[in-house]
Amino acid sequence: MSSKVEKTCGDCAKYLSYECPRCEYKDTETNRAACSPADSICQEFQKKKGEKKLKPIYKDSGIADEGHFEATHHNDKPCFLVLKNNEFSLLETVNYNGKPLFPKEVNRIPYEPYGFFQGAISNREDLFWKVRREFQIFVDVEPIWLEVLSSCVLLSYQQEKLLTVPYIYLFGDNESGKSTVLQLLKFLCYRPMYGVTVPPADIYGYLEDSDAIGCILEDEVQGINKDTDKIKIYKAGYKQGAVVPRTIITQYDRKIKYYNTFCFKACASEQIPQVKGFRERFIEIGMIEGFPEKEWTDLTQEDLKRLHDLRNMLLKWRMLSREWQLPNPEVSMRGRLKELWKPILQITHGLSIYETLASFVEEQRDERIATKQNTLEGHIVKVVTELHKQAGENPIPYIPFQTIWLALAEDLDGKLDDKKPHVMDTSEFFQVTKSKVGYRLREILSGKSKTVREKIEGEKDENCPRIKVYDFDQDKLRRVAKKYGYQLVTKLPIEKPDSNILVTKLLSEPSSEGVQAPISTLKNHENNVEKSHNAPLEVGALSNSVTKPKSIDEMFNLEPLSFDALNFRDGPHQLPGEMLHYGECYRCKQTTQITGYYSDFKGNKQDLCTECLWAVSKELEKRHRGISDEKEDLIDRAFSTPKKEIPKTQSEKELERILHATWQRGTTEAFYKLIHEKTGWSRNRIADSVAKLIEEAKITYNSEGLLIWVDCRNCGFFKLENEQASCKLSSTLLDEETFSQGCDDFEEKTKE
Repeated sequence: MSSKVEKTCGDCAKYLSYECPRCEYKDTETNRAACSPADSICQEFQKKKGEKKLKPIYKDSGIADEGHFEATHHNDKPCFLVLKNNEFSLLETVNYNGKPLFPKEVNRIPYEPYGFFQGAISNREDLFWKVRREFQIFVDVEPIWLEVLSSCVLLSYQQEKLLTVPYIYLFGDNESGKSTVLQLLKFLCYRPMYGVTVPPADIYGYLEDSDAIGCILEDEVQGINKDTDKIKIYKAGYKQGAVVPRTIITQYDRKIKYYNTFCFKACASEQIPQVKGFRERFIEIGMIEGFPEKEWTDLTQEDLKRLHDLRNMLLKWRMLSREWQLPNPEVSMRGRLKELWKPILQITHGLSIYETLASFVEEQRDERIATKQNTLEGHIVKVVTELHKQAGENPIPYIPFQTIWLALAEDLDGKLDDKKPHVMDTSEFFQVTKSKVGYRLREILSGKSKTVREKIEGEKDENCPRIKVYDFDQDKLRRVAKKYGYQLVTKLPIEKPDSNILVTKLLSEPSSEGVQAPISTLKNHENNVEKSHNAPLEVGALSNSVTKPKSIDEMFNLEPLSFDALNFRDGPHQLPGEMLHYGECYRCKQTTQITGYYSDFKGNKQDLCTECLWAVSKELEKRHRGISDEKEDLIDRAFSTPKKEIPKTQSEKELERILHATWQRGTTEAFYKLIHEKTGWSRNRIADSVAKLIEEAKITYNSEGLLIWVDCRNCGFFKLENEQASCKLSSTLLDEETFSQGCDDFEEKTKE
């Protein structure tokens, strides 16, 4: 059999002319040569001028005028296996809309060509167990995974009827049988392309023929996380209709061509790439070295014949079941898990193995939820959900970021280092940064970060320190919590307070449930304050006794305070947000959060809570100025109208720009002095500004305890070659605006 089109006299330029060598055969009426257009050509054949050579159309599968066809090989020649009226036949070519279609040659396909099986075709039940038996012979895994792999083989022959397809990911150590599974899938799946490091262009180029949706089998895919194009194909290609558009430019025109990416895929490597969204598309099968009935290297001719006959039977089954509609079983799961497992339940519905697979799928749902909960995102969702649940009947408008950070540290059993206050060392997730947690709060929980002033009893709004808080939408938080297996029943207020509201910081007390309960910073003797609709949550102080706060003289053993002797290091200081901790306040003796300290001339430091810090600051200021409380009130009223100043947000942005251009690295004290030189601000305002920069992960402490900017220039992944900046992680070029911002993957540059 040949796929070449035979030329006839009708194709000759000399046909019906006197130049034809057969001109002696005259038509008496027209006096022209009377050759039939279907006659065979002679040696004088001449191609017609201007005739364009038709490009042959190659197909693997589809419907033609002769019936449903599949490309096969018979007697070492390509041909079509055609099904019409439940009868099979072999044809060299088929026609569709008057155009001939040709089967592909062996060198045009990446798989071993199909053959023609002449016997009777088994039903779906028998085919399933025949496929399972082949896996059982060559692969030593748990029985349930044999059923899953066998289902995927049958599924690959019915992909056109599915909305989604699962992926299989085989991972394990060397000699664990990963490649053997892929070899069996290569033999039994529908028209697979098996390879190593398959380029993205070859994937959608191979899947161009939409009438025959094949399979992609790829071995040794470790490092795929660096191939962003292939990752996107895998992420999108599990759903029907996913395409990759490409613009094709010709000499006279340009057009957009759309390449299909939807198909069943299976991968194997020694470890699973930690790429967000990539693993969710896969059914992961862990492989270990076992003892199969037969090694793949011991394959015999008898085994090859059995495998070839089985794949040829599967091809016939595909053709006979073309009109079969897949069942639509009810499944209790939803979302990504449903997209993965429902196709397997559809293809096995009605088989004896269906109930076993259905029960296993239910177990996978519980395991999937547990896996989600054990991710960093799952722990963050748990912490935020528990903080809302433990609020009880008192709705909380915002949650301070520091509260979330400390609760997360307890949940992860993380270690906080004073030298790196923005980093938490964990045994499971290694180093967790504040910027990464903030990014997850915005990305996963749709949290909105704001900067508000912390309410300090008895202090004016402008004197209260600023803190970073997160606001969460109740409905979104409830849906996300349910996705991760948590329940949120606390109702938040519908009316949200103004963004300038003063929020009392939520602290935490030790809890036996592993998550800290938010409490108020108010002391027992101040709990008679009336609670309003938007008042922060108060659970109570950690101590049942009422302790009268020490006076300034009592705090320092009646030693006289000489303010002339104070330098820049002496006096009360506020801690940056990342260095807050729990302990006993030296002044009020309450066990609470320590937000500052007092340093005297001798270098002694005493921990202070928020209220005592500001009370001491206020008292020292009044003593320094030598005025009474009554005179202080008169001064406040006299100067109640402040002078015009540059808006604070603008001045801080300008300061940040100046500092970024002038500051490299150094101590906290040197950084404070630089800000003081540039702005003339008070120390309290400088402390607020520095705390905000650290909270927003714009500056951080390095391993030496020095302040540095969190940008690419101080990052270990940043490299500069030939005056061109790039990132080692993505190998992409960076412009000045990009590498001055940094990212969540920031890692301190080590000394060379």
